[in-house]
Amino acid sequence: GLRRIALHAGELLIATAPDPLTPPRPLVVDTRMGRLTALGTRFSVLLDGGACVLTVFEGAVRISPQAGTAEIIHSGHQARFTRHGVAATGAAMRARESWTQGLLLAEDRRLDDFVAELQLHVPVRLEVAAEVAALRLVGVYPLHEPRRDLPRVLGALQASLPVRTHIVDSRHLRI
Repeated sequence: GLRRIALHAGELLIATAPDPLTPPRPLVVDTRMGRLTALGTRFSVLLDGGACVLTVFEGAVRISPQAGTAEIIHSGHQARFTRHGVAATGAAMRARESWTQGLLLAEDRRLDDFVAELQLHVPVRLEVAAEVAALRLVGVYPLHEPRRDLPRVLGALQASLPVRTHIVDSRHLRI
């Protein structure tokens, strides 16, 4: 009765298509925070610790938190929600889909938030020192080949912000 995706970690971008079966089955994405139901749409879902970030690029998506009230988020908007309800909404960030083209966008973004998203794409552990975590970042960074692109991204961060990177060991970097 459903077209169901269970998201346990990471991020996905979905472009829905009509279901060929009659009656049509709804497309849902289940997370530990709740269920998202596509309402003819294109959207992304990012698991971020104990919350989910939903960004709707086309159409609309119904968020049904496990213990909260359902809300519909429309095209051009995004929402952060937990098990208990929708925590915040705002304008959709186009950066939420840039990773599908091998890019990571930062639009006046905190360094620690940027590095947390970068962490999803690279095979080493990244750590940001508390004293530089709130620095703001703007730019477009490549992610086509994470092993090759990571040194370029780190070099760009060092060129644009008052930060340095330190290798802790072969699988751990500190910024």
